[in-house]
Amino acid sequence: MKRQKTSWHSFTPAASSLYGEYIFRYASFVVLACLTVGFCMLILSAFQENKAIREQEFNRLKLAGAYLDDQEAILSEVADNVMVNVYYKPFFYKQNTLYELEIIKDLAKYRGYSPLIEHILLYYKESPDYLYSEANKCSLPVYLQKTLNITQVDTFRNQLSSISSFAMFTPAEAPNLICAAYELKLTGILDHSGDAYLLFIIPVERLSRHIERISGIASEHIAAIYLNDQLLYSQSGAAHTLSQYQADDRMLCASGNLFSVVIQADSIWNTDRFGSFCAAGVLVILVSAFILVLYAAAKAKKNYQPIGELMTRYHLPNENEIMQLDSLLESLHKTNVAAQYEMAGLLEVMDDQKKKLKEYLLLSMLGGTLQSISPAQLESIGLNTTHTLFCVFVLHLPLFEEPNAKIISVIESASDSQTQLSAVSIGDNKYYAIIASGNDSLTLLELSDMLQDILSPVASNATVCAGSVVHSMNECSLSLHTALYSLYQSSTNTAMLGSDMMNGVLEAADNGDYDRAALLFNNMCELVFKFYPITHMWQSVFSQAAEKINTLALCYHLPNNASAFHALLFSGKYNQFIQRCQETLKSIAAEVEKQRKSNSRPAIQQHIMDYVSQNAYDESLSLDCVADRFHLSKRQVERYITDGFGLSFRDYITQRKIEYAKELLLKGTSVADTSSAIGYSNVTYFIKRFKEKVGVTPGSYKSSLEGFRHVE
Repeated sequence: MKRQKTSWHSFTPAASSLYGEYIFRYASFVVLACLTVGFCMLILSAFQENKAIREQEFNRLKLAGAYLDDQEAILSEVADNVMVNVYYKPFFYKQNTLYELEIIKDLAKYRGYSPLIEHILLYYKESPDYLYSEANKCSLPVYLQKTLNITQVDTFRNQLSSISSFAMFTPAEAPNLICAAYELKLTGILDHSGDAYLLFIIPVERLSRHIERISGIASEHIAAIYLNDQLLYSQSGAAHTLSQYQADDRMLCASGNLFSVVIQADSIWNTDRFGSFCAAGVLVILVSAFILVLYAAAKAKKNYQPIGELMTRYHLPNENEIMQLDSLLESLHKTNVAAQYEMAGLLEVMDDQKKKLKEYLLLSMLGGTLQSISPAQLESIGLNTTHTLFCVFVLHLPLFEEPNAKIISVIESASDSQTQLSAVSIGDNKYYAIIASGNDSLTLLELSDMLQDILSPVASNATVCAGSVVHSMNECSLSLHTALYSLYQSSTNTAMLGSDMMNGVLEAADNGDYDRAALLFNNMCELVFKFYPITHMWQSVFSQAAEKINTLALCYHLPNNASAFHALLFSGKYNQFIQRCQETLKSIAAEVEKQRKSNSRPAIQQHIMDYVSQNAYDESLSLDCVADRFHLSKRQVERYITDGFGLSFRDYITQRKIEYAKELLLKGTSVADTSSAIGYSNVTYFIKRFKEKVGVTPGSYKSSLEGFRHVE
């Protein structure tokens, strides 16, 4: 049936008793509430305004105190830097005038650390007549008189001598200046007295101006500034204590950690405002009451409108509206119950689809194939995209037979604001991967013990192994790999899947033993298929193995099979991939036998010898580095180098460096530069090694060469 369009004019609210009741209720409630609340607010606001203004000014004062605390922290940091800098040690700076220039240069640099600093001075107790400024070294009396207008030098010295560690004071003849003084211990920790004073001269006018800029309080309203209970500045000149100001209602005082600022409270409140404030409040209340009465009438009309439309739409009389609508709603309720049952079924299907989608995305993350997924899509299934660190844990439950949903629910319920846990079954309900995300690597690694604890009530035989911490979701496959390896190590004594077994395969092929290489490679493949419960990891392990096999093949000038390996792995043709790897290993072993019969040097041996010769002077060169580069064991690399050069790896490198050192010394290069050029950062160690091989020190060797050239 076509729904009839209704309007406000299609019914007559005036004839309804319910409409009149609406108007009376709304008007009575609104007017009464407005008058009551309005007058109460008027009375309270008159007294609260002053309190609010005082609190506002108090917070601004706290901001000023915090600013002064920050500036003191900057000054303290400068003092710490000076105290630990060797250039400032008395025994050091006296060695050379240039060191004094460095002190002056540093003081000029430190002056710019704080906008409050006018001058920065360094005064040594052992030199009482001199000081260092940001400009020069000068006489203490001359500087005080010419720069600070202080003639009583002894009085100034006495003020300094009373300082222990740190103090701020106003010089006797300069009330417009504040001196922040730090006693520095430069000679040793056992001496309880300091050696020097680091002084920061701060003009009071500049201090007031910066407080005004930071807090918004006019400088003329600042009555006093305190460091703890010490008076630094007083506008009136009166030496009131901080507690006296705090007890005075006419003053407002706020403190930071160290500094306190006091202003005159009567400068922020004008009592003449009270009368105008009350008059304005009464006017606002009356106008508000009138507006609300109109609003009540309109609201009553608007609220009754849906009822009137329903009465008109269903051809019901405008009387006893509640009873008539009740019977109508009862019939609609029955229809709604049926719709709810249908909606519950749809929500259950959606929840199941959401779980499947989450499982797919988690498996994609673990396989390193998560691509083109927006953060909004990840958040829709409950994954946090704001975390920067990820760690994968592998959970093994050998005797757990409950559904996956139960153990996943237990794990994910342990998530909190700092870390999120997402679990997915890998293989069957005996293996689970737990993806933890957060912003603290230490917290992530500590989750292993927590997971063990929360799982103990439901699965006492659980084993949890943590992977490495990575920085993106696509690197979770690497973390899973390390976690699986940890689990594998805890349950078997077989050699490591990956580098150790592959090194054995490559070493056998490099020795021309194809049968052993094929056997080791097949054993590794069987372990991979048996151990890893998730197929996404097969591609990662086999990809690394293929890279090592192809690198060894290229060393023997065999064809590049990288693209073929990649194509087979990408298409999931693992049997064909294994066969292709075995063929390449067979070709390598055949090439080794061919070179061995022709009594020629193996190609890979020549590659290793060339690489070692070219990088002999690199300090970072090591046997491990060479072995990793050519995917061979250290024993195999050592054998190639010994056979090729007739020396061990270490002896050959030392010989090359000593010969080159002789050439440099012959050219007149200094011992230190020669040591650096051949890769010895420690000159003492170079001299020792040179003397062991040559019989004399590098300096003696160089002197003998110079004497020889002189004779010539």
